[in-house]
Amino acid sequence: MSLDTPDEFVFLYPLNRRNLLPGLTSGAHYKFRAIRFTLKQRKLLWMVSNLAHLPLDGLLGSIDVFHAPDFVGPWLTYTPLVITMHDLAPWLYPETRTWLNLLFYRTAFPASARRAMRIITDSESTRNGLCKWWPALDEKTVTVHLAPGAHY
Repeated sequence: MSLDTPDEFVFLYPLNRRNLLPGLTSGAHYKFRAIRFTLKQRKLLWMVSNLAHLPLDGLLGSIDVFHAPDFVGPWLTYTPLVITMHDLAPWLYPETRTWLNLLFYRTAFPASARRAMRIITDSESTRNGLCKWWPALDEKTVTVHLAPGAHY
């Protein structure tokens, strides 16, 4: 996969939560696009799109790659998907989740993982556990360790 030159980043954020990306302003390489749905509407749209396999490419507009930082990406037909998996809690500690949350992750994650061109984990432990549960994901899974900001 190659990116257009120069690289351009579009940050999607909830309409009333622009402060989630402090210090970033729109510029030559950054764009911000508000998502005009409430939290409940976004969660429902995410779940329904994944469970019913309804593509969301049209709602996102033209983008080169979509990074989903929380286990599951939207159902996309044409847009390459990258997902991040932070832990295996829905599988290792199901008692910490609601039944609806378990249903969603256990159903939607395997489908997202199959569609993803890359899966990012933030620890080798998570990567090893992920590849133990789903050996077919080994080739596309990489670990990118988290790092604190310079002010720490």
